[in-house]
Amino acid sequence: VSIWLQNYWMVEVAQKSVYGIRMHLFTHLQKLPITFFDKRQHGELMSRVTNDMENVSSTLNSSVIQILSSVLTFIGILGVMIYLSPLMTVLTLLIIPVMVLGLKWITRRTSVFFKEQQRNIGDVEGFIEETVSGQSMVKVFSQDERV
Repeated sequence: VSIWLQNYWMVEVAQKSVYGIRMHLFTHLQKLPITFFDKRQHGELMSRVTNDMENVSSTLNSSVIQILSSVLTFIGILGVMIYLSPLMTVLTLLIIPVMVLGLKWITRRTSVFFKEQQRNIGDVEGFIEETVSGQSMVKVFSQDERV
């Protein structure tokens, strides 16, 4: 029962957080000048809003519980390690900065690819939006074979 309550509470917290972020984003988009929208394709904006929010939502929904339980597990294991061998604990903890540096390096390299992927998805979604919204015009001029 306690695990179910924990999951329910964490999912509720995650969903409320995502809702707040979505509302903040929508309010922010409403305040932007028209030139902002003129400089960007609609598909790129839609891709950014939908994909990024979906990524945030899935991360919060799946990770919040795991992060909390992992932190508690880490603290417990660290306590046992210190009790068993303080010297080995210190030696083990010295590896963490190397791991963090490696993670930062990987993150920097992959963020370039992620940004390129988002740009490509925006281009495709923009093309699809323009094609779908322009279908009536294409049909009017009987050019649907050329498209």
